[in-house]
Amino acid sequence: MTINANTIDVEGKDGDDSTFPLPVRAIGVRQSDGTVKDVTATDPMPTSEASASAMAADITQLNAFTAYGKTIADMETIPISITGAGVGTLHADTEGKKFLLMGLQGTMDGAGTYQFREADDAPVYSGAMEAAEAGGICMPVTGFPYITTADDKGLEVVTVGDGLKGMAQILEVDN
Repeated sequence: MTINANTIDVEGKDGDDSTFPLPVRAIGVRQSDGTVKDVTATDPMPTSEASASAMAADITQLNAFTAYGKTIADMETIPISITGAGVGTLHADTEGKKFLLMGLQGTMDGAGTYQFREADDAPVYSGAMEAAEAGGICMPVTGFPYITTADDKGLEVVTVGDGLKGMAQILEVDN
């Protein structure tokens, strides 16, 4: 089998070869000069290294790990143990750094709310989100941050009503 720009060529038994067209489902393709060219189902997909590099750069910028030159191993898992209504510091203000909330898992001890803010009380990154008694919170790690703090700022979670137990996954990056 050979995969070409527009077809897959399959060598069959006894010389019974077949060619299957590849559908192109893209609306546009970024060219090496940065412009986007409309494509049709019969246009070949770009094979130049420059086009492939441009597409890879677009994808890389979306992923927090690769955008900052980090891996999942660079992520910290921080325990959360807030008893009753209170404040849990996920990361303190740190000069030259900002923090990305990559994931969080936890349960509320009782009915209440939780929200995220910078370590100096402002700005608030989320509204107060309600959770029932023993209600769970699951923000899975996907490679895309839920919250990115401002430069030099830490991150806190604030609970009202009751406490929160769990853990947060934080990626520390340079400003």
